[in-house]
Parts: sequence; structure tokens; C-alpha cells
Amino acid sequence: QGSLEDLSPEVRAYLLNDNAMTIPKPLLKIRETGIRSNKADYYFKKASKIFNSNQKLAKTYLIQTLQLEPSHTEALRDLNILEKNLSAQNLISKQEDLATKTKAEKLFQESSMIIKQNKIRALILLRKVLKLNPNHKKAKRSLELLKLQLGINSESK
Repeated sequence: QGSLEDLSPEVRAYLLNDNAMTIPKPLLKIRETGIRSNKADYYFKKASKIFNSNQKLAKTYLIQTLQLEPSHTEALRDLNILEKNLSAQNLISKQEDLATKTKAEKLFQESSMIIKQNKIRALILLRKVLKLNPNHKKAKRSLELLKLQLGINSESK
């Protein structure tokens, strides 16, 4: 849009000299900023596409956007939203895990109370415990002992 006279002497000399070997610094800065901005926009668009469907990957793209362009306001805003969402999801997940383990523990206690009166019911409860919490060591041990008492092969479920 402008004329050669509008350019700095270094840029003008570069443009006029076909044999120039080095690109003047002001021209380099403009080029780098343009490339950086395009890459930042690329990652931001990728994050926007998957914002609701894959929040962990969207967070990665937003971080890449901000590494390229730290003042990218939309990326900052979206990253803040995602971090709040992810921390809320983690809290819900932890609460669900705790509820599942609590339920498994109650079923284990119930099986322990009835094991002498109703071995079959206790066996069913112990299997439920292990379905809810496969790492419940006491339930594993009790189930194996109960199977031995009932003459059930360990491989059968």
C-alpha cells in the first residue's frame, strides 16, 4: 500500500538489492510475529473445535496457543474455564470413587455378618464387593476361603 520511501533505510536497501544476504531485523520481526500468530490461531481453533468433547486435549492446545502468543485473550479465557471444569470433574470423580468404596465396604461388612448363617448370600455379596472395588483385599481373601468351604473351584465364578 505504501511506497518505498515509507520504509526504513535498511528495509528499502534489502528490497532494492537482489543480492542482499541478510534480512533486516524489522522485517524479520514482522515475519516471525505473523508466523507465530498463525500458529497460535491454529492451536486456538483446534482447541475450540474440541472444547466440549475432549477438554484435556483442548487444554493442551490452549497452552500451546499461549506459549506462542501469551496475550491471546480468548485462549486465556477458555483455559480458565477449562481448568474450572476439569477441577470440578475431578472432584465429582473422587466423590463417586469414595461412594463406590463406601458401598463396597458396607457390602463386605454385611457379608461378614451373615457368612455363618447364609454362605451363598455371603458369596454373592463378596462378588459384588469385588465388582465395585477389585482391590478389596479382605473381600478377596474371604471369597477364596468361602469357595474352599463350599467346594467351589477357584477358577469358576
